[in-house]
Amino acid sequence: MVGVGVVTGTAMGALMPQVLEPLAAATWARFEIVALENSLFGSSVTTAGLLPGDAFRRALEHRADLDLALLPAEAVNDDLLFMDDLHMEKLAAQVPMPVSLSYDFVDVLTECGMRNGDCGSDAHSALRTPHSALGEGGGRE
Repeated sequence: MVGVGVVTGTAMGALMPQVLEPLAAATWARFEIVALENSLFGSSVTTAGLLPGDAFRRALEHRADLDLALLPAEAVNDDLLFMDDLHMEKLAAQVPMPVSLSYDFVDVLTECGMRNGDCGSDAHSALRTPHSALGEGGGRE
């Protein structure tokens, strides 16, 4: 069974179970919601677009149990930088699983073939970005 960490802000984290339960049933994957508090602006700021990259890194750096981490694409700008200027490729190099940016999580899962557990198997990249918004990521080799 593939383990997928869905990393998001606290506001969206509360809404994710109703989305992920049908996905888990359809894909046979194990989903875990990792809701982050905003370490840069404080806990009252709950939007994913203002989460710092370091918060994602700290949440994922010791999570060897996850086969893939899905992050909200809104958390980075067009240059793949988080609010704290951490680059997405640097984040991907610092965590033990492939990392994907997504606007709705379904885009990455269908692209990667989660039913077959294929996501993250690309030997050339541990970083994947949604084709619809940012193009293919670079990541580490």
